[in-house]
Amino acid sequence: HALSVTRPHLSRLAMQLECLPTPFKAAQPMPIYEYAHTAGAGPECHQRFEIFQRMADDKLIACPACGQPCERQISAVALGGKFSTSDSAVANSGFTKYKKAGDGVYERTVGTGGPEILHRN
Repeated sequence: HALSVTRPHLSRLAMQLECLPTPFKAAQPMPIYEYAHTAGAGPECHQRFEIFQRMADDKLIACPACGQPCERQISAVALGGKFSTSDSAVANSGFTKYKKAGDGVYERTVGTGGPEILHRN
């Protein structure tokens, strides 16, 4: 059965989830963060690795496998399925979309946030 949740029930649901056993909590989706070693990977590690973390968790400063220093990377957003990047979908979601207008110049095409023209050097 699908779980239908309305806004007034979100806090109650969150409290209920805190009381669930650990195996159930582990199955809950969490963001995947990508990290890279900053001083070389350990002998058993790759230069880059991914890890599941809660958004509220602190960033890692050391690789959990080898202990070498690492930093969180900015990753491309993967959109798929029912998500759309059409102008109307972007506007309806409250985002702003820019289009390249020249070398280092971007013009706002959708939305009202941010400047009309961005200059990137």
